[in-house]
Amino acid sequence: MELNLFKHTSQNQQIKSRKQRFYLNIPKLKNLLRTPSVKVGSAISGISVILIISPLLTNHEFDWFNVWQNMGFNLLGAVCTFVAFDIVFCRLKEFDEQQGVKLDCFDKLEFINIIMGAKNFNKLSRNSVAPIRIMEVWTEFLRDNVYKERFAQAILKYIETNNTEIEILLLNPENKDLVDARCLELQAVSSEFNNISERIYINLREIQKIIKKLEDRGKQDKLKVKLYNTSPSLAIYMCDPNMFVTFFRSGMTTMSKQLKLPVDSPVGAFINERFEEIWQDTKTISLENCLYVRVDVIKSGMVHSTYDRVKYILCDQGYYLQNARLFQDIANIADINIQINSKVYKPNDIAMDDLPDVVKKLFRSKYMNNGELFISLELIK
Repeated sequence: MELNLFKHTSQNQQIKSRKQRFYLNIPKLKNLLRTPSVKVGSAISGISVILIISPLLTNHEFDWFNVWQNMGFNLLGAVCTFVAFDIVFCRLKEFDEQQGVKLDCFDKLEFINIIMGAKNFNKLSRNSVAPIRIMEVWTEFLRDNVYKERFAQAILKYIETNNTEIEILLLNPENKDLVDARCLELQAVSSEFNNISERIYINLREIQKIIKKLEDRGKQDKLKVKLYNTSPSLAIYMCDPNMFVTFFRSGMTTMSKQLKLPVDSPVGAFINERFEEIWQDTKTISLENCLYVRVDVIKSGMVHSTYDRVKYILCDQGYYLQNARLFQDIANIADINIQINSKVYKPNDIAMDDLPDVVKKLFRSKYMNNGELFISLELIK
């Protein structure tokens, strides 16, 4: 008896579901009938029918009546094909609208305003996904004078208002192979892209300024920054509920047209998964590890002292350190070596004025403040 009751209930639910689908399809059918293509198709179909039946309604036996009839059949077939294709195109357009994917120009100021007014009423925060994510080689938001101050204000206001994290991924400027590869790709755009490392360092300097302001508010942990060491494949600018995505192409920057799509769409979920993979990659380094290096001072083959947060530049010219206390401790002392990441170097004292111009420029790009005394390192083979 219970089985019959269950079966009867299931049948009622199926009937109810079919009725609901029927009523939901009525508005779609009405909208379809109102489209210009259906109206034109109906008019042409009427003409086709008249051409087809006109020979049957007359007693004339002229050959051109057969021509009319053939034209009518051909015209009716063309109308049917046209309507069928139009329905298919409408369905494809409807699918695109459901996905929310479209090609759109990226307006930097508009994106900043979106961040400025964003409220954290989203589903993503409950899934430990930051509502704001940026992934780039470098971003003009943190370099261009037109945008960097407004962008910094937007970040500060967003964190203050919502108390949620912002995640930024940039290319590691010390990964020479990846930096050189991207420079080569952008040479077709302009020769100004011959020093991508400097652009990334400028981003890092601006980030340090923002973090310093967040420290005054006790919220420095809300701005998360990492540097990736994988081949850059796409750029992401996300502020829930939408994201702008573009794929890297040779000779093209990422500040042109981009795909705009909802964060909660299937494509948006896929892009966020890719971001998460790179964010969690063991080769991705923290901002701290990019700004500072741990230095061991070796004397007579033993570790004499250790410095945990030493400013540095690693470039084609070699390793350069900037730390006044370290400089004073090892100055004019014989039998002193420097160990960094298990490699041993011979230190040489050097002043700011004696630095190579490219190194001097990189130091000023990377850090807010620099001293006058530096140490250049020669690798001991």
